[in-house]
This record gives sequence, structure tokens and C-alpha cells, in this order.
Amino acid sequence: MTVGTNGGTGQVINVSGGQIGGINSIPMNIDQAVPLGYLQANYLATTSLVWLLTGNSIVNDNFWLGSITNYDVSFRTNNTERIRILKGGNVGIGTNSPGVRLQINGGDQNLPTIGSPVGGFALTSSNNLYGMYAGVSTNGDTWLQSQRNDANLSTYRLLLNPSGGNVGIGTTNSKQKLDVLGNVNIGGTNYVSNINFNGIGNYTGQIDFYTNNLISDSAPTRKMYLSSRGSLVINDTNDDGSLLRVNDIISSKSINLSDGYSSTQAINFRNYLGSGVNGAFIKYTGNGNYTGYLSFGTN
Repeated sequence: MTVGTNGGTGQVINVSGGQIGGINSIPMNIDQAVPLGYLQANYLATTSLVWLLTGNSIVNDNFWLGSITNYDVSFRTNNTERIRILKGGNVGIGTNSPGVRLQINGGDQNLPTIGSPVGGFALTSSNNLYGMYAGVSTNGDTWLQSQRNDANLSTYRLLLNPSGGNVGIGTTNSKQKLDVLGNVNIGGTNYVSNINFNGIGNYTGQIDFYTNNLISDSAPTRKMYLSSRGSLVINDTNDDGSLLRVNDIISSKSINLSDGYSSTQAINFRNYLGSGVNGAFIKYTGNGNYTGYLSFGTN
């Protein structure tokens, strides 16, 4: 052990290679104990050298909290990591390996529970009673729900572009208020009736209309569709090019309309008995641009 001076600022005691400075000494090496006087003079709450647990009195915009080395920074409660900032800048909440700028691991929630705070992310009102909640279900589906969290079962509208702008689904170039590239299905409660916009190709498709059988309460089936070539087909699957084709599979009645400029039938009202037999019919047949005849028949 040696006793000496440290640049004339105070006594210094060397102990096994380390130093203990006097009250007025300035630490010169990383292995030197720091005197209380130096701490009080340089590490007060008004300096930028340390963050105090009781808070700092910040006097300028140069204060910051973080690291100066190439390592992650993490925050813990109850000795469990809650937040991590990767050295590259990504922030993870509930995960220590965020793959994007902000990633939240909020756990799985199959369906939102109305009136309760649910999901892994929320934007709430200033009174913290309602807002938009988001979550991820165990099957990979994601959801958004606008609701209350105070046991009140009220729900609210979820607005997209309320001040203007188009919404695109499956497209990055939406030209209308709602632009969907792909098939669209519009259904009622439990899909007892629905409309399906079915795209077949880039510029072709058809619109299908489905309803269920109210008597048997069966699953909805297609009752009508507008084909890609402009035919409206009701209760049939055969698109023969007629403008309107109706086939009543219950009472065996039908209506057929075609263009009227060919030798095929233009209008046909019939009661079909099966096996090629018409019970009664009214049929117009065109022979040319300006000629044709009207037939009436009974069985």
C-alpha cells in the first residue's frame, strides 16, 4: 500500500493496484474509487451523466437513456423481461426477437369478448372505457373489434378512411370506394342467403344468388346467377345463351328468352311434364330479322 498525491488535488491510497482518492481528488483511472465530493458535484439530478430512480431535473434536450455499445437494451419487472429494443432498432413487447419495428406478443384470443379488455393491442379513449382492440386467434386469424371494456355490451362503428379515400382488398390500385380483386360473398345471418361475386378470369365472372329452403332449413343453394355472357339463369345450371332462362324445378314451369335474330326460339313459356313432353306452352320463334311466328299448345 502506498500513499501519495493525485496531481495535487488530494491524497490517494493505492491498494492492490486500485486507488482510493481523497475527498478532493478527481478519479483518473477506471479502477479508482470515486470520492463522495466528486459524485455530489458531477452526478446530481441536473446533470446528463446519470438517471436517478427518483427522477431527474432535465435542463436541456441532450438527456437520453440507452447504450453506447452495439447491444440490445431490455426492461424488466418482477425479474421478467417485458420490453426489448434490439441493437438494430426493432422494439418487442412480450418478445425478445421482434422482426419488425414494433412487434407485440399479446397471447392468443380466439374471439373478442364484448365488454372486456381482450386481445394483444388496444387504442382506447381518454377515459379508458372503450376503444379498438386487436388480437390473434390460435388458428392464425386476426381480428379488430370496436367496443367497451367496462362490462357494458355496447359496440361501435369501425371506420375506414372516414375523411375520404378508397379501400382496396387484394389490390394496390383501388379505383372505387371499395375495390376487391377476387371473389366476394355477401351473406345474411348464418348465410341463409348470400350473393357471391365469382371471378372466373381477368375480365370474366358471374354473380351468384343463394337462398336456403325455409321449409327444410337446409343449407343455402344457388337459385339464380348472372353469367359472364349476360344470361340471367333462374333455378337452372344450363346457360344456353338465353337472355333469361327460368326453370321451376317444383312445378315444372319455365321461361326462356333468346336474341330473336336466329332460327331458335326467342320466347318460350311452358309447363314441362318431363320426358320431352310439354303440358302447355306459348312460344315465339323467329325466322329472320323481321319474320317469325307465335305458337300455342296444350297436351
